[in-house]
Amino acid sequence: MNLTTGFNKFLEKVNLDKTRIDRLISAHKELREALRANDEIKKYYKNDYLQGSYALKLGIKPISRGEYDVDIILELDLKNSDGNYIMDGSQVFYWLYEILSKMPAYRDKVEYPTKKRAIRIKYAKDLRLDISPVHFKNEKDPVEIVPDWKLTNPRGFKQYCIDTNKASFNQFYYVTRLLKYLRDIQLGSGSHPKSILLTTLISKHISTKEGITLNQALVLTMESLNKYLQGLDDVPEVCNPSLKSENLSEHWSYGYFYDFKNMFDNATKKAREAYNEKDEQKTIELLNSDDLFKGNFPVTLYEAEIKKAMDLSESIKANKIGVTATGVLSSVKSQIVSNVPPNLGSHGDFE
Repeated sequence: MNLTTGFNKFLEKVNLDKTRIDRLISAHKELREALRANDEIKKYYKNDYLQGSYALKLGIKPISRGEYDVDIILELDLKNSDGNYIMDGSQVFYWLYEILSKMPAYRDKVEYPTKKRAIRIKYAKDLRLDISPVHFKNEKDPVEIVPDWKLTNPRGFKQYCIDTNKASFNQFYYVTRLLKYLRDIQLGSGSHPKSILLTTLISKHISTKEGITLNQALVLTMESLNKYLQGLDDVPEVCNPSLKSENLSEHWSYGYFYDFKNMFDNATKKAREAYNEKDEQKTIELLNSDDLFKGNFPVTLYEAEIKKAMDLSESIKANKIGVTATGVLSSVKSQIVSNVPPNLGSHGDFE
């Protein structure tokens, strides 16, 4: 069954909530202002901006009270007039770590380095800020990320996601959030494939049909991606759409690939079964099965409630329902003392 309202409500559960978003915005603005104001950083500073799930509008609420994060790109000019790096990649990490360690707001929160390409700040119990220093060339070219000066293109990937969302009639962001949530509840928070890889896989299979619901877009996208996955015997090469030389699946092991492929096959079949089911209650039970959303999908019969409201409205318009002497609605003609006022809608709206 096509549960339009149910999936919209489900998305509210999946999305980052306002409290987390407000905390995240405050945290990254405070940190970026501190970086720009530092005299040492000013010597090399070119720009800073957000990347990752939050910046791409693909962030989801962490499951089981897990962590959520924001990724910050710090663009620096790290070459001298001869075109040579002024310090090697590991020195850049240490240099930035030392600067942050001297800032009162971050000296007890900065970690060195827990991520391969970023310095992490444990801003709060469940919020972390990851700073990736890069060498900036110009606005158009990819940047070089430390410590090995590998090319990456966060600006280009963000634009790719914007274009893909537009081509999918604004379904790409929503479908991707739901499938990231599916990955997390099925395989665990922090599982594989990592977000940029999963996002890219989804982007290659997102439905581009106009006028369909989120429920329909999800099922069609899952079936297209699942057909691709089931035709593979080994980990595929998945190029970054904004940088063809970067293989996003480079660290996707066969074991993680097999687990995801098997999980996704079961989930896709269950999603189709749920969509084909005519009964709303049974549809919700299928969506909440262990193969799919594991009890996290809303159980309220929204479609049935909407139908009741619409039927009531039509009955009122046709004068099949009226007001009794005690002021309640009734369809029993002998009890009706007056019709419902024409300007009173089924939700109590007045013109």
